[in-house]
Amino acid sequence: MARGETGKDQSGDHRISRLRERHPFYLAIAALGLIGLGLASYLTYLDYTGVQDTFCREGSGCDAVRQSEYANLLGIPVALWGVIGYAAIIATALVPLSYRLGRLCLLGLATPGFAFSVSLTCLELFMIHDICPYCTASASIMAVIFILMVARRPTAPGIPWPRPNVLE
Repeated sequence: MARGETGKDQSGDHRISRLRERHPFYLAIAALGLIGLGLASYLTYLDYTGVQDTFCREGSGCDAVRQSEYANLLGIPVALWGVIGYAAIIATALVPLSYRLGRLCLLGLATPGFAFSVSLTCLELFMIHDICPYCTASASIMAVIFILMVARRPTAPGIPWPRPNVLE
């Protein structure tokens, strides 16, 4: 067991140093998640208070999306699902998990988040026939997070990944 000058156990330092080695990527994911969390939180605030925003004035595309039958999933506003998803991404990006587990967990969050964003954007385009700029921004952020995670090439034991890792 490694001990430092203070005599305290330093075994946890190895895991933290591994986090520091890869921190720019994970901090970028966390920063994107924070922006998405801000957008989703603001939309959740608008949903629960009924406050009108510049882009969400009555009759606007944003208002049409917020008032549509697709604005809630399982009785919960879609924006609140976004808050939950982005908070999970931020927490996972910042928690000092093992390298492989961190990558797999983030990909496991980014994939359904991206799929959900794509489905909501399709609903906006083809069913509601209006676009919410905040929703589009949030979907773009989730797409970037997903693309970064796919480009990061997560691996699992026994599962080959044939293409080169462009971000390592």
